[in-house]
Formats: sequence, C-alpha cells, structure tokens
Amino acid sequence: MKNDFQSRSTSAAADQAAGQSASDLQPLGVTAQAGATVAIYAELPSDATVYVVPTQFYGESGVWKGTPVALENGRNYITVQQIGSLGGRGGPLYITYSGSHPEQIKLQVRVVNNAWEMPVLELSSWYSMGESARKDAIRTYVQELSSYVAALPTSGLNTNVRNATEIFTPSVLLSLPADQVLSGLKSAGSDEDAMVNAMYQNVLAWEEELFIANKVQGIIDSNATLTSYQYPMTTRQNIRYMRMFAGADWTTAKTGTLSDDTVVAYFTKPGAAESDTRIWTYDAAVLEITGIPEDATVQLLDYPGDRVDFYEGATVGVLKDDYKYGDGEDDVIKKGTLVILGTYRGDPTYNYVSVEAVYNTTSEAAEANGVTTITRAMNGYGLLLAEIPADGAVSDTSDGFFIFVPDLGSEKELNKQDGVTDAYPLEIRAVFYRTDEPNHAGSQRVTSQTLWISFPGEDDLPLIDQKSDLSELKG
Repeated sequence: MKNDFQSRSTSAAADQAAGQSASDLQPLGVTAQAGATVAIYAELPSDATVYVVPTQFYGESGVWKGTPVALENGRNYITVQQIGSLGGRGGPLYITYSGSHPEQIKLQVRVVNNAWEMPVLELSSWYSMGESARKDAIRTYVQELSSYVAALPTSGLNTNVRNATEIFTPSVLLSLPADQVLSGLKSAGSDEDAMVNAMYQNVLAWEEELFIANKVQGIIDSNATLTSYQYPMTTRQNIRYMRMFAGADWTTAKTGTLSDDTVVAYFTKPGAAESDTRIWTYDAAVLEITGIPEDATVQLLDYPGDRVDFYEGATVGVLKDDYKYGDGEDDVIKKGTLVILGTYRGDPTYNYVSVEAVYNTTSEAAEANGVTTITRAMNGYGLLLAEIPADGAVSDTSDGFFIFVPDLGSEKELNKQDGVTDAYPLEIRAVFYRTDEPNHAGSQRVTSQTLWISFPGEDDLPLIDQKSDLSELKG
C-alpha cells in the first residue's frame, strides 16, 4: 500500500510566486514495458483527479511522456502505452495530484508480466527528518538497489525498462538507470556505510545546487542562508536519463585567447564574434574544450546570475557634456547633471536598477547624542546600456553599463519633509531587480545588490566625460 503522496501542481501559489514551475510527477514505484497491464486498487479524495502518467525509459526528446489516465475508486487496469517510435519500449509510471488532501490517496499496485516494482528513495520529507532517519531511508534503498541490480540481465541495460530507479527529494526528482546509480555509489566505497554516506552527501549537494539556483533567479532573498533554506516550490526539478535528440551536434560555443591567471568565459551565440558579450545557453550532453594548457584547471559553472556593481574610480559625478543615449529627441542627459555609474551582468529587457540612500537627519544641536538616519530609495531613473548586435537578439550580457540619474528636485522636497540636514546622502548602494515582464514592476525580485559606499561631498564630485556610441544621431 502506498499512501505517502503529496499535492504538487504547476499552478500552486508557491510556483506562481516563483514565476516558474517544474515537474509535478510523483513516482508510483513501478516500471513496465509497453503493452503490459498493471492493476491499481485505489482509495481517492474527491477534490481533484489522480492521474497515472506512463513514461518512456531512456526517452526520446519531446515524446517521453504518454497520455495521463484518470484513476477511479476501486480497481483500475492500466495498459502501458507505446510512446514514441521505439518499439516495445515502456518505462516508469507516475501519478499527478493537485488537490488539498493527498493523505487520502491510498494505492495498491499489482504487477504481473512485464511490469516490475523498482527501488525508489523517497525523501520528500527531507526537511522534517533528522540525519538518522534520512540515513535509515537511504540504507534501506541501498540494500534494495543492490539486490535489484544483481537480478538484472547482464547486457542491454541501456534500453531495458527494468533498469530504472527513482530518487526524490523536496526539490529534485532523479529518474536514472539503476545500475549506474549503484555503480556511482560503489565508487565511494564497496561497503554499505560508505554508499549510504555517498548518497547522503549527494542529496545535500542537490539541495545546495537548488539553493544557489533559487538565489540567482531571485526566487528566494539574496541574503538567504543555506542553513535556513527550504525549497520554495511544490513542483520539482526532474533530471532524467534521456536519448540524444535527433539532429543534435556539438556547436562552437566560445572561441578566444586566454590571458591572465584566471579567466571566466561565457558561452556566446553560435557564429558570434569573439568580442560578443552576450551570454547564450545551450542544451548540451557533451562539451569538448580544446587548446587548454596542460597545467590549467577548468571548471564548468552554471550561469552565475545577475550582478550589479558601482563603476570603479568614478561612481558619482557630474556630466562634463550632454550625453545622448537614444535616438529620441529627449533621450539626452544634460551637461552638469549628477549621475551615478555602474556595471551589471543580466538582461537589460528584464532587469532594472535602483539606488538606495542613507540620509542624515541629525540636527546640529543633537549631534552630541549620536547620528540619526533614514534609508530610502532615491527618486530618479536608471538606464541599462548594452550593445545591440547586428542580429538584434538581445539576451543576458556579461558587461552591461548603467547610469542612474537622481531627481534632485524631488529629493530636496522629501528631505525637507523628513528633516534631512544635508543636500546629499551619507551612503548609497545599487539594487538590481529582475521582472517577469518588461517594464512591469509587479513581479520584481532582488537578484543582486552592492555594498554601501560613501557618497562624495559636493566639492569632491568629479567631471564625468561619458561618450556616446550614438554620435551620428542628432539631438
């Protein structure tokens, strides 16, 4: 009897708040060949339908998942569909449920011919489990996995539907070949304790990976710590053992010359010039790197995420001349305007920048008792500048430039209301946001922010000689 299911939905509030969704599949613990019949005895809640979803082991890209079958109370006979063009292939079965009473789901699965109960590691309650309970569950799985793999055929396992296992945590669903999971665990040591510890560390690594990804994407606060982190969505990231899609080939993602002791190189659009600063993403199974010195250390990194920094050397200053930033008549920042400068990594379409300021509110008479301050966002507007390539395809850029223009008139009025004693702030920091829709702040989330820096005095403001690449445009 299986009764440990959860409610997982792409339309759940947590997924909507994150602005994305992943997989709502929950393993049934059964793998079957196409054409096999599985009997499922079900006791079900009435608030939402429970579906059985057949899949393809070592699936074909785009066609690995079959048509969901609705369960009914009582006995259900599920005949596993033929999925895709590979004859006879079946794979693991899953359920989906999006209601409010998953504890009411009770399923008993009976397999006969060409269907098998496979080893699964259920760690969906990871956050509420202590280390001892986690390792007990892992130990049971390691024992079952070892026995299961030992009974598999000795050949043809790459495509054998029996060679399936599932590992599921709050954040990830790993749908993998059983023999390869066991092989990976044994590489850490052949004794059971070593394999248990290896799997435990693997799950911790997945949690850390998703923690970093969630911070980079702005799903969780940029100041969040791993010790207090819990995966915020109901749907999980599904990592699957899949066939290479038809017509796949290995494309030149980056060329260039290495220099200095440490170099970070981003993949660029295929065919782009070496100087192209756009960051491009690829769906790759194999990566080949050539021309690397023998003593070099190479690390493959995920996209490191949005980043904002103040411009070194001239963060705050006054424009020496008019600065033309667009082709509109009013797209000009006038000479003598106070500006705040910085750099960014991100997408100029979906990012925007603001500047927060700390103002002194201490009267001269009260200075002996300490300084009082207020902190708020500065009035003004920000410009995210990036090169628009000849093909017009704008994406994440690695070396964007921003200009923030404070509205000093509005600032003066607010300062008067708040009892601010100085014309300029004591400190400022830049805050970087990403949105789901261009020019729509309703979905904003902080993805990066700078440290606080001191604001220069009026007599210390440098002249900024900002040159435009739009010199051919008439203002």
